[in-house]
Amino acid sequence: MATLRNYSLLLIPIILIAGSALTGCGREKGEPLFVYCGTSFSKPIKEIGEKFKEKTGAEIEYSFAGCETIFPQILLTRKGDICIVHDPFADMLKEKGVLEEDRVVGRITPVLIVPKGNPKGIKSLEDLARPGIRVALGDPRFQTCAQYVHQKLKEKGIEEAVRKNIVYETKTHQELGNAVKLGTADVSVVWNFIAVLNSDSLDGIWMKEKFPETKIHVCLLNFSKNRDLARKFLEFASSKEGIEIFKRDGYI
Repeated sequence: MATLRNYSLLLIPIILIAGSALTGCGREKGEPLFVYCGTSFSKPIKEIGEKFKEKTGAEIEYSFAGCETIFPQILLTRKGDICIVHDPFADMLKEKGVLEEDRVVGRITPVLIVPKGNPKGIKSLEDLARPGIRVALGDPRFQTCAQYVHQKLKEKGIEEAVRKNIVYETKTHQELGNAVKLGTADVSVVWNFIAVLNSDSLDGIWMKEKFPETKIHVCLLNFSKNRDLARKFLEFASSKEGIEIFKRDGYI
């Protein structure tokens, strides 16, 4: 795999989705739990957050962004209680000394996505180099999945041929899924959960290539000011109930 870029330079403003004011139920200070979450995991985490609120009365304030953005945010602000990221960012947080504990709740891997019925007959990465195939890919400057894909294309000697077919490049997997759904592109490569969540309009195609195992981690930050509540969230998200939510949404 290509060397990961220095994400500590990617200081993009935090996008906050704030919860409403706390009712104080089950809380000592009435402060919301602050959770950083990779955008790829927003659906299951929102559901887990709602169930956690039902159980504890706790409000949750979210910061959704790419894992590549969350990492420098945490180091810069030293604020927050929980973060949900994929590999290799949990290890990077450990190396920086800000991670107290983490638990694996699922896994993701790159897959091809095509319109339902696969009208172009796409079966492999090599097909992305076929003349006339419109390709949507993630931007490798901001996407781990895209870094994996470009490395494989380079190894196969078809990276330049595929580049000529790229009609759309973006940061997020959701936007890549939409590009194929709306007919802007014939094919894309995304984390597998996109194929699961859009199975009514997209077909996912597993590839023969082996990619690095990419685990999803729920992490407790060691500067959390809501340590007891944060640990309860960590335990709930990694419980059988929490993992089933991830699994149902395609995070195998």
